[in-house]
Amino acid sequence: MGQVRAVEAGQYSDTALRYPSILSIVVHSGTVKTGLVDNLSWVNRRLVYVTNPMGLLTVEQGVCNILWTSTTEKSKLKPGQFYHPVGKPEDLSRDGENIELAKKLWD
Repeated sequence: MGQVRAVEAGQYSDTALRYPSILSIVVHSGTVKTGLVDNLSWVNRRLVYVTNPMGLLTVEQGVCNILWTSTTEKSKLKPGQFYHPVGKPEDLSRDGENIELAKKLWD
């Protein structure tokens, strides 16, 4: 899990602890081939493809995880959880589980 994603996951975990009445989760759409990728420099575009050896998702595939979270039963979602496509929970990295770091982001 990348650093930015770990921090976001930590924030959502902390939000879930602070506000238990709000269902707070992290949803990763996957790496989607959009104009953002197409307009990168050759070197950066290569980096995206090298770090995604299984290929990039189409836009239609990329929306599946977001649609899954918006249509699944609330009881099947775990507050503060990180979900990869489609609906696969992932354990947080050490930084993502660092509640003290997440609290610092609130301050």
